[in-house]
Order: sequence, then C-alpha cells, then structure tokens
Amino acid sequence: MGAMCGVAVPAVDGDAPRGRAATIDSVAPAVDHPLHLMERDGGISVELTDGSTLWLFGDSTDDSLGQNMTYFVNNTAAWASADAPTTTRDVAAAEPVRFAAPPAGTCAESQFRKADAALWPESAVALPQEDGTDRVVVVMSKVCLGDTWLDIETVGFAVVEYRYDPNDPPIDEPIRGEVTQPHLADADAGYGRALLLGPDDLLYGYECGTYPDNWGPCRVARVRPEQLTDPAAWRYWNGGDWTDLRSWVSDATTAEAMELPGDARTALPVAAFGVTYDEVSDVHLMVYSPWPGFCDVLAVRASDTPVGPWTDAVEAAFPNCIGTIDNVEEDLDEHCYAGTPQMQLSEPGVFTGGYYDMSTDVGAARYYTFAAPFVVVHDR
Repeated sequence: MGAMCGVAVPAVDGDAPRGRAATIDSVAPAVDHPLHLMERDGGISVELTDGSTLWLFGDSTDDSLGQNMTYFVNNTAAWASADAPTTTRDVAAAEPVRFAAPPAGTCAESQFRKADAALWPESAVALPQEDGTDRVVVVMSKVCLGDTWLDIETVGFAVVEYRYDPNDPPIDEPIRGEVTQPHLADADAGYGRALLLGPDDLLYGYECGTYPDNWGPCRVARVRPEQLTDPAAWRYWNGGDWTDLRSWVSDATTAEAMELPGDARTALPVAAFGVTYDEVSDVHLMVYSPWPGFCDVLAVRASDTPVGPWTDAVEAAFPNCIGTIDNVEEDLDEHCYAGTPQMQLSEPGVFTGGYYDMSTDVGAARYYTFAAPFVVVHDR
C-alpha cells in the first residue's frame, strides 16, 4: 500500500450542497411514538452482525429542556433495524430507560459538592460470538455534573457490555447493559474514547485528553478483546512499526503521540470522536468535532494504518446549524456538536456522519445523520 495523500469531503449546507443533495435524517422513534420528540444528546452507534444498529446516547430529556422538563435520563440505548437504521424502536413509555447506572462512589471525591454521577458513551464495538450473538462492548466516561456546563469533571472510564441476540432483537423493549469494569482507567488515560476492531482482530483504543480543557497529543493502545476489562493487559504504542510486537509496550508513560498535522483549531478531537475503517476506500478514518466542539463542522482524517500518520483534517459542514436558539438569533454556529462517523449508513463515494443540533425546525433538539460526497486519494 502506498502513502496516503488525503481525503476530500465536500461541504454540505442543507439545501445546496456541493456535488449532490445532502441526505439528512433524525435518529428518533417513529412519528406516532410517544417519545418521538425526546431530545437525545450525543450519539454513537455500532453495527451488529445482522446489519441492525445499536444507538447509544448521552442524556435524554423531554422536548422542553430548561422549561419544566418532565424527565432527564442519563445514557440511553435504542435498537434500529437494518431496513430503517435511523428509526429507533424504543419502548413505548412516558420516558426512556437508562442503559447503565454509574458505578457506586463515582463522585465520592468530586470537587463539586452536589455533583450528580453520570455515564456518557464514548465508543462501542460489536464482537461476534460462537453462539451467534454479539458481545457489544461500550466504553463510557464517568462524569460528575456540577451546576453549569463547565462544571463537568471526568473521573475515569468504565466498561459496560450488552449481549445482542439477532434471533430476539429488542423491538420496543428497554435495553440495559451490565457494568463489567467499573474503573478501566483514570481520567487522563481514557484509551477508549474511540475504539476500533483492527485488521489483526485486536481492539485499538484512542485517547486525546479530557474535557473541557486538558487536551493534548493523541495516543493509541491495543488489547485482545477478551482482555479488554483488564487494565494491565493493554499495550501502548511507542512510535515504532505498528506490526512489530516490540512497538507495543506495557509502560503507558512511554507511549508516543500519533502524527496529526494541521492547524491548531482542527488538530485535536474535542470530547467523543470515532476511529473507523472504511472498506470501500480501504482506509482508516478519524472523525470528530474540532475545537471548540460547539461548531458547525465535522473534521475527517485518513490513514493507511490504525496508528497513522494521519492526513490533514478536512471539514464537512453540518447541515442547518446556523439559526436561532429559543427564537434568539445566534451570531456563532455553536449549537451543533458531537460529530461522529456513521459508516454503517455510508455507501461508495458517500460519507455519512452524525451530529447533535440544539435548535431545529421542530423545536426539540435532535441527533441527525447526514451524507456528503467522499473521495480518498492514495499515492500508490
């Protein structure tokens, strides 16, 4: 394989994208479902063996956030069929069901006196099992919520697992996961912010610091899937040939940063990001919201390997992210964030991503997917 030259993701702006019309879908229950207009923050997904999708969200509320909302449910999950991947089949109830409870004592030593413990999904992979089921592994941030948006403290990472049976999908049923590792790592060693099942069947975990202001070089570690919950089993990349076992060491302090060229604004992911493999283009992709996170673009990098070197970041504009919030004009495009890849929805020549929009035509905040033309250039 030759060197990677770059990627091109033409911008889309909703009504007049360059190249082709943007496909924009909200990820939500059907229109006649009682939870159709709930607001779900964030949004990562994992494609299951049968082609269906498991969606994982940060927080779910009713459609009156800040106006006497009737419920606030931290971290929820929903299943969608292969035929309708953005139509979630949630339980028909007055409010959604929490996916996993924060481990006991999560915020015992928080700097915030009245902190509420929460779990936010960072990444997920589906591991096919011999019995035909999928072992879905989810790495989640353990966070303590203070009084304001900036009063958020990440205190570590946990592993939550869910077993999916394609012969018994959770149609209109609650989805609950099991915490199998209450403390995989401390806040400054979150090697599960992005998770990739590599070409060697090992799990690659990525970390780039912690929200909101402790961002630094991005590093990578790997582990056998069956040893994921054992912190001592992880091996950290020291900058050598990624196919050489000697390049993966047990001492995290010797880990080297991946090469992420480009200007400072687009250099690093903010909060959750995704690393995935695009079979059509035969490249690995790193996809994220660039600094400051609240913005109207998604950044995409490409690499021939799971460890880089990565191309410069190119940007795709989120559709419809310039407007108002609560009928007040905004002069900054800051009400969209949480950009993630959604490759199970992509097709040859088309990249599909997702983002959260706090201001929409229906009033309620929504998680959307969008499609844009996609080109990868190889120097072979």
